[in-house]
Amino acid sequence: MRRQRGFSLLETIAAMLLLAIVFGTLMKISSGSLHATSMVRTRDQAAMWVDSKLEALGHTEPLAEGSTSGRFEGGYDWRMGIERLPGGPDELRLYRVRLDVSWQEAARPARLSFTTLKLETAIPAPAATTGEPE
Repeated sequence: MRRQRGFSLLETIAAMLLLAIVFGTLMKISSGSLHATSMVRTRDQAAMWVDSKLEALGHTEPLAEGSTSGRFEGGYDWRMGIERLPGGPDELRLYRVRLDVSWQEAARPARLSFTTLKLETAIPAPAATTGEPE
């Protein structure tokens, strides 16, 4: 009796089919991972712009009621609304700040909204002195 060597055509086709299925699945997982990484990167960038804007508010930018809007680098549009909350002493002013950031992500609009409270303290002006000792 003669022994067969190698693989039959059917075994080879089955192995190739199995490899194609595994390779296709790996490519789909890899593509999904790249897409998720891209989404996280754009959202992280938007959050960094928001953090920068909110940090400047009350320091380098005035903290006043109203709405403003603008555009960050990279195509991020922003809109900010500030309202003073009632109550409390006049020296302590509490404001609600809402900042919305929008941009295009994979040809679709994306948006993040942030709300925080900012406290403004009014420092009373020093009393005028006449130069006379008391």
